[in-house]
Amino acid sequence: EINVTTGETMKNIEIDDCTDANHVQLVEDDAYAYVSCRKTNSIKKIHIEDGYVEWTLGGTDGDFDLYDLSGNKYEAGHSLWHGQHNAEFFGSNPTESDGGDAQYEIFMFDNEYQQGHSSRLLIVSYDTSSMTAREEWDFDVGAYTAVYGDNDRLPSGNVLGTFWMEYYDVSQWEPEDAKEQFDCRAMEIVRSTK
Repeated sequence: EINVTTGETMKNIEIDDCTDANHVQLVEDDAYAYVSCRKTNSIKKIHIEDGYVEWTLGGTDGDFDLYDLSGNKYEAGHSLWHGQHNAEFFGSNPTESDGGDAQYEIFMFDNEYQQGHSSRLLIVSYDTSSMTAREEWDFDVGAYTAVYGDNDRLPSGNVLGTFWMEYYDVSQWEPEDAKEQFDCRAMEIVRSTK
């Protein structure tokens, strides 16, 4: 935290095991921050007052068991995303019923950094009572981007994705489509039908 008038640093929080923090989101009246740690493939929830890490989602120091879209389980300490950008807390899915445990969602752009796969838009739900997290939805963008990408929930419930492309995933495109050239792309996707 910096005083914009004087430039004085008012608060500084150092986070262990967080390399290349590329997105910070303050929530709950700025009492907590979600921090996307790109090179450790993790998202951390930090208590601002004392810098305490509430939990870590993904990565080698992750606290949650993870389930992929097929239902396969990965013990805490694994990650299903790599080099993510702009991991953001969006609360619960607005289409859920009010009964049962709350499943909170984080939207992110999964770069699939150095994995040899297309990058994707990814939604992960998590439950702190069971310390489990699940891939809920993804959308393969048909291209690889090593840096940048965003994935946000729109008021309509649709998903807005943006990214810079490094190269096409030619297995996802017809040869004539792969001739298209662009520097960046923005896409709105209906979540239920993709």
